[in-house]
Amino acid sequence: MSDFRSDRSAPRRIESRVPPHNLNAEESLLGALLLSRDVVGQVSELGLQVEHFYKPAHQHIYAAIRGLMANGHAVDVVTVADELRRNGLLDDIGGAASLNELQNATPAISNAGRYSKIVQDTAVLRKLISVAGEITEIAYMEPDDVTKALDEAETKVFEVAEDRVVDSTRPLGDLLPLAMDKLQETFERGDSITGVATGYNDLDEILSGLQPSTLNIIGARPAMGKCVAWDTPIVDPRTGAVRTAAEVFESALVERSVHLLSLDHDASLVATEASHFLDDGVKPVFLVETRAGRRIRVTAAHPLLCQHGWRPLEQLSVGDHVAAPAVLPVFGTQTVPEAELDLLALLIGDGSIGPNVKTPALTCALPEVYEAARAAALALGTDLVWNAPAGAATTYRISAGRSGAAPNPVTTMLQRHGVWGCNAHDKRVPPAVFTAPREQVARFLHCLFGTDGTAWVAKAGYARVGYSTVSEQLSLDVMHLLLRFGVRSTRRTRMMRYGEHRRRAFEVEVMDGASLTTFCREIGILGKQAAVDRVAEKAAATPDGQYSIDTLPMEVWDDVIKAKGDRSWAFISEAAGKPRSHNWHAYRRRPRRETIAHLAEVLDDDRLRWWASPAVTWDRITAITPVGTDRVIDFTVPELHNFVAADLYVHNTALGLGLATHVAKNTNKPVLVFSLEMGHAELTQRILSSEAEVESQKLRTGRLQESDWTKIGRAINRIDSIPLYLDDNPRVTVMEIRAKARRLKARHGGIGLIMIDYLQLMSGGASSENRQLEVSEISRGLKILARELDVPIVALSQLSRQLESRADKRPMLADLRESGSLEQDADVVMFLYRDEVYNRDSPDKASAELIIAKHRSGPTGVARLVFRGQYTKFGNAARGV
Repeated sequence: MSDFRSDRSAPRRIESRVPPHNLNAEESLLGALLLSRDVVGQVSELGLQVEHFYKPAHQHIYAAIRGLMANGHAVDVVTVADELRRNGLLDDIGGAASLNELQNATPAISNAGRYSKIVQDTAVLRKLISVAGEITEIAYMEPDDVTKALDEAETKVFEVAEDRVVDSTRPLGDLLPLAMDKLQETFERGDSITGVATGYNDLDEILSGLQPSTLNIIGARPAMGKCVAWDTPIVDPRTGAVRTAAEVFESALVERSVHLLSLDHDASLVATEASHFLDDGVKPVFLVETRAGRRIRVTAAHPLLCQHGWRPLEQLSVGDHVAAPAVLPVFGTQTVPEAELDLLALLIGDGSIGPNVKTPALTCALPEVYEAARAAALALGTDLVWNAPAGAATTYRISAGRSGAAPNPVTTMLQRHGVWGCNAHDKRVPPAVFTAPREQVARFLHCLFGTDGTAWVAKAGYARVGYSTVSEQLSLDVMHLLLRFGVRSTRRTRMMRYGEHRRRAFEVEVMDGASLTTFCREIGILGKQAAVDRVAEKAAATPDGQYSIDTLPMEVWDDVIKAKGDRSWAFISEAAGKPRSHNWHAYRRRPRRETIAHLAEVLDDDRLRWWASPAVTWDRITAITPVGTDRVIDFTVPELHNFVAADLYVHNTALGLGLATHVAKNTNKPVLVFSLEMGHAELTQRILSSEAEVESQKLRTGRLQESDWTKIGRAINRIDSIPLYLDDNPRVTVMEIRAKARRLKARHGGIGLIMIDYLQLMSGGASSENRQLEVSEISRGLKILARELDVPIVALSQLSRQLESRADKRPMLADLRESGSLEQDADVVMFLYRDEVYNRDSPDKASAELIIAKHRSGPTGVARLVFRGQYTKFGNAARGV
């Protein structure tokens, strides 16, 4: 046997080094391939690839040999030379003579396997050097996210190892003794659980625990339909644009991003980005209306922030208070020509631009309105032409002064802004106004209020600003634009006389002092400055909060009493700078924001500071009405799980977390949880609620009793040191999971379980042509990873919405969203089903079924569970239930 070490280079200076290679081994291997057909099959099984050869000529020869074998042709010097000649490569390898030299110089055909290993090993070293160079470049680029750079570097190194093919073929005779050892171990243990126990008895009985090297899918509907109707208006915090949920969803499919406004944990308004968006089909929806005139259509399961915390609509009633933004400080940067802006406001307010109108016309009741309209019309190349008297006002046509020539510039402008042809009931604020700068939005409102707006001081001593319109959409748009300045308003419906008829009109009113002051200072009313000045003067002279609509829910007093503790009201009053006999009207009146803000500082209580946040106002529900079925859209906001829609705050795994916690506690092996939907804080809170059996809502609000603190302390002592690791990267890939899991396994010597919540949020390869192929790539990657690490992987998965159209809502394998590859790759497929979600009168309340629909190595069946919603926890059902 030849000694191939003679070809190895001695250590040299780094600048003169050449990549590792062994030409003697390559030549001997190629010679063996030319001499024996059997050698070709042998080295193919060992994973030898063309690129493993260092010398290009050797790569060409091996490629020709593989091509001949693939087509069933003989492999020898003559056939290989002919193949190379046809491909124009024979001269490149030195002619047919070089093939003869290779064949004659082969030491021993029997050593071909050894030659192949040497060739592959040197190829791996070259690849390692290449990867090291790439890693060096990553470091020199000084990335902002060093942790991500480390993961990328680690992944590149692992890819080198994964390139190698391992001989996985074993004779049955070698495997039988291993099987007998496993049987003996199970028999002596006397336990039917051969895998990782889940803690759910019925499930463990069917599966014998989660088995190593298996991919386990748990499918369920996503959050049981927490969605808003397709036409729900949503504001973009970057541009100020207001679009429907459906429009946002459609653009997100192209841009792959959704920008929203959310309420953070400190009750501040923040810009966020959705991690996931979903067209959830057609579902029953309900219209929620509030005292202030807000309205939103949502599904029954969609949570709103109420006085008790986040609650699904089905748990809310008329009279409950829901949170709404007190200010939406969002403005754009796209300016609108002032002449266009003024005419848009005036014509939308009191213009004739309907479907049967040939020339736009404007009713002017005030000289200031006429002057502003004429100046704008002239700037656009038109003029006001007297048309007819209209009561105390006069109607003017806006004409270009020519007939049959070019189109009227004002008509063209109205068409461009999408309002030409709108009758009085269909008028709305044009999209360009929402994306305009702050001063232009104020100017638009200034002119709009000059048509049908009012300002007055009543004899009773209060001041008001109002705007009336027969268009419901326009009234909602006006409320929204006012809110951008922090001007809170209410909207009511009343019947108003229009000529000989009475019509339903919508009146937007501003009544609290702070909002009136802001309106008068920043917006005002065209042609009614004297009335605006009187309102401003009255608002300035009115004591804070006297006519405020901004009161807080009665339940705030619970937190005041908790913060007050044993201290007397007399002591609190004195500390607040009030007489000791001051009456705080606790539980008798809804407290004003200013009162709670004052008490928050006196009592130094963060929960009261949250209630007093200027970002939130509270609005009472006046009606909840079923309005049939409609298309609904869902957006998931990581960590905060809420966003502003229709100027309200709306919200957006318990089984998987319970399973993961149980495995970590009882095996003392590391459990790795990848949550693509929830952040560390919410995951920890859910685990703590489940383990301590303290209501999750209490943990969110901080309204805890002494007994709750005791439970929490004991729970922390139980789980403080368990090896449960949480990862909240919302864009994790299979490669990143592999890198982190392998690192954890190397550190601890093994892994008990990997859980992913949830699979459809994962990112696949950039080259995937569509989402179904991407999910196939992800599921196959997870299956390979489970076998590679010899660990069970549990992946939560979304189910198709089609199941909700069936009479029996129990899931089936076909309901797996993007499901073909999931069903194929999974060893176990389970479905979570709670009948009470679909049937309010269900006899199986607080119970759940875990349906094992596929079990590659054993029986299928149904595991019975109980669901304790207040703790977001699943538990074992009593036998026989």
